[in-house]
Order: sequence, then structure tokens, then C-alpha cells
Amino acid sequence: MCNKFEILEIFNQLVLLNSVRINRNEIQSRFPDVKLYFYDLRGNDDDPEIPCVVESKPVQVNYVGTIISLKPLLDYSEKYKIIGDLDLHYSGENWKLEEYVQFESLTPKPVKLDR
Repeated sequence: MCNKFEILEIFNQLVLLNSVRINRNEIQSRFPDVKLYFYDLRGNDDDPEIPCVVESKPVQVNYVGTIISLKPLLDYSEKYKIIGDLDLHYSGENWKLEEYVQFESLTPKPVKLDR
């Protein structure tokens, strides 16, 4: 199992990326009190290494990597979402999954003000 994951931002959310297929159940079992969301990135036919789609099911063809997120990237009814030119940003940093979970749990959540 991979110890470090690449940090990236997709659809305005901070997520982890692993370019190697991972055992989703094994990773989720390490964090029984935390809901993790898993998505696969699919590359296009012309350049399979460039992600163009996020999918809720494991990708078999043109697999780029697996995303782990603490927040859903797709609506319940969506099976995939096309990645636009401004939707994906690589940070160049690598974090352990534990660091990501801790960071996200400490990140302030937006406060809704009553008016």
C-alpha cells in the first residue's frame, strides 16, 4: 500500500491522488469513523495520462489514478463528471492519508449567518 498520496484540488476540493490501484476497503477500514469517498480518474484516448473524467466506479481503460476525498465530488445520481480546464490543480506535495484526514478535520467550515 502507498504511504504517500499526491495532493490536488479538483472541483474546488482538496483531495488525495494515487496513480496505483488501491484496495478501497482496506483503506476505509483504517478509518472506521471517517467516511471516505473513492473515485477513479480516466484519461482520454489521445493521451491516457491526462485526466479528463472523474468516475464513481473503478476505471478499467485509460486509468490515471484513484482519488480519495472526505467530501463527495459527484452528486448521488452522477456516475461521472467531465474535468474542465480549470477544475484540476496539482500541488506537487505528498501527504500521508492520516495527515489529510487530520488537516481536513481541522479546516474551518463555512458558517451560515442568520439575517
